[in-house]
Amino acid sequence: MQLVDMYSQVVLNIVKFNASLLDSYELQAKLSAFKNWYYSPEVDALAPAEFIAYQDINSHLLLAGLDLKHSQEAVRWLTHWFKPAEDLELLTLKNQLLIMTANFKKKPHKRANIHEPINSIRLIKEPVFLH
Repeated sequence: MQLVDMYSQVVLNIVKFNASLLDSYELQAKLSAFKNWYYSPEVDALAPAEFIAYQDINSHLLLAGLDLKHSQEAVRWLTHWFKPAEDLELLTLKNQLLIMTANFKKKPHKRANIHEPINSIRLIKEPVFLH
């Protein structure tokens, strides 16, 4: 399988993963197995490394057998565009992942790692008080 060349391909794959999730019970069943998750502020969504790092990926290819080697390769490759989320952003994204997986009666991997784009600012939705 060929790795993605551009960040825009990663974002497209995040959209594809979330759409595939709605239709694939097999993919839903694997949600707790994915350890490395990546957030796109452009689409306000998360997806696992194994899905977003490869060109022309789909749920059938993912379920057919991407192994640990592919997972490690994906995580290494995605460092071109992503860094580990930290502090408030990490808490916000962990909560978003928890809600997403709970929608399918699953929980995130107990050692889930969440990554955000390098040079990205996410607008956290919270009340703003003007004085």
